[in-house]
Amino acid sequence: VVSCQQSETQQQKRLPAMKAIDSLVYTAMDVDYNHALLVIDILEDVQALSEAKLCFYRAQIHFKMGQELSAELYYKKALSTDELLKDRPVDYYFAYDQLSVILTRKGDQQGALSVSMDGYAIVKNDDSDNGKHWQAILLHDIGYCQMQLSRTGEAEKEFNEQLRIFKEAA
Repeated sequence: VVSCQQSETQQQKRLPAMKAIDSLVYTAMDVDYNHALLVIDILEDVQALSEAKLCFYRAQIHFKMGQELSAELYYKKALSTDELLKDRPVDYYFAYDQLSVILTRKGDQQGALSVSMDGYAIVKNDDSDNGKHWQAILLHDIGYCQMQLSRTGEAEKEFNEQLRIFKEAA
């Protein structure tokens, strides 16, 4: 019990620092993507972020720069462990969605479907409002991939489940 309390306290202490780092990175992204990559490199040098979070930020920047192959590699690396899930579940779910989008744009519908289904298998256990939000998004991704693969019955099932989740949340 004591160790759980310590972890909770440590997590609570880290939250403001993480918000400040997030703010720093996103502000840098607003200025210039190359500047943002430099900020991330500096945060890596001082070991202010986990490897998964560094990859997540780099993936976002490369995606915004239109460098989807680089973004794909960084998203895959960010998702290769559950580190991001433990630290920032919303970022973890977002990474699954973005990776699915990238694979869809590449024409890899089966890969996008697999990624979406993997992400949904994780997020469906999250009953928070954010979890429900990402469940619906990943169900949409699954349905879209099913539709692209001419599996309209399965797509309809996923879209109906997505709609049910949205109605439940409202």
